[in-house]
Order: sequence, then structure tokens, then C-alpha cells
Amino acid sequence: MGGFFDPSLFARTYRDPIAVLGLAIDLLPLIAIFGFGWGIDELVVFYWIENVVIGAAVWLRMAATGVGARKPGVLFLIPFFTVHYGVFCAVHGIFIMSFFDPAFNALPLFLAAIIFWEGVLFARFLGRKEHQTSDPHVLMFSPYARIVIVHLAIFAAAFTAGAYGSPIGGAIAILLMDVVWGVGLSVYRRKSRDKLDQEMATA
Repeated sequence: MGGFFDPSLFARTYRDPIAVLGLAIDLLPLIAIFGFGWGIDELVVFYWIENVVIGAAVWLRMAATGVGARKPGVLFLIPFFTVHYGVFCAVHGIFIMSFFDPAFNALPLFLAAIIFWEGVLFARFLGRKEHQTSDPHVLMFSPYARIVIVHLAIFAAAFTAGAYGSPIGGAIAILLMDVVWGVGLSVYRRKSRDKLDQEMATA
């Protein structure tokens, strides 16, 4: 089995229609940038909204895991996650709204795409019976890494816009970091499935 940057691993990853759909969803903001005039302000706020949607999806996965894996401890983790992640996103949102002033066009369209995507992932989560084997503690912390990525993207966008005087360049910097994160996550999932398949084959 090759390493993380093995071309064959990328090929296996994107033979999966779900991974291709995820990449398409990540690239949708290109349409927002060039078709609807979105800039740094709109993208930053949009990604904050997306983090809220992802948090709701994680909440559902944790609840499903608590039932499917019969882990009563999730009854404590879910309220903790709701308060902790909710407060985190609220403070994050207040900070963002203080510095960014979006003028959204077609926001419902792109928000619907994100909700649809999370619905697809949740359906696959249930279809593969991952709710019977997943660790709710791991699920609880899963959305925080992406928030760090968005923060890094904001700094990259600010540097790009300041250095080159291009708001569009800054917006694309945010988009590219989010796409790289999405690709890395898809490859990681594929690698994890390959490892599980190998373990089952040798068991």
C-alpha cells in the first residue's frame, strides 16, 4: 500500500462518485465568485455558515452512533458538543461579522448544496453501518480542524489581497485552501478504508 501522496491512492479515491461529488461541492464557490460577484467577505461568512451546518451533521452522527453502537455515554457528549461547538461558532460568528460585510447573491442556492452534501454523507454513514463502529469522541472533535483551515485561509486571503491588491485573488486563496482540505480528507478516508479492507482480508 502506497503513501498518502501515492498517485494510485488518488486514483482509487476519485473512482468513488461520492469523492467526485465532494470535490464538485468544494469548487461551487468558483461559480459564486465569477458568476455572482462574491469576494472575501462573502466567502468567509459562507464558510462560517457551512461550519454550522457541518456541526449539525456531526450532532446527527453522534446521535446515530449512540443508538447504533449502544453507547449511553453519548447522552453526555451530545449536550457538551452542542454547547461547546455552539458557543465556539457563535463567538467566531460575532468576530467575523465585525470585520466582514457580505452582500450575498444566490446564498440559498449554495447553502442548499451544502445541506444536500451533508445529507449524502450522513446517508452513506448509515448505509455503511459506520454508526455501529464509530467512536463518538472522535466524531465530536472532527469539525474543529476545518475551522482552523478556514482561519488559515482568511490570513492567506488577507495577505494575497494586501500584496497584490486583488480581492478576487484573496477569495480564490480561501477557496483553494478549502479544496485542498477537502481533497486531503477524501484521500484520508480512502486510505482508512484500504487499511480496514486489508485487515479484514488477513484476519
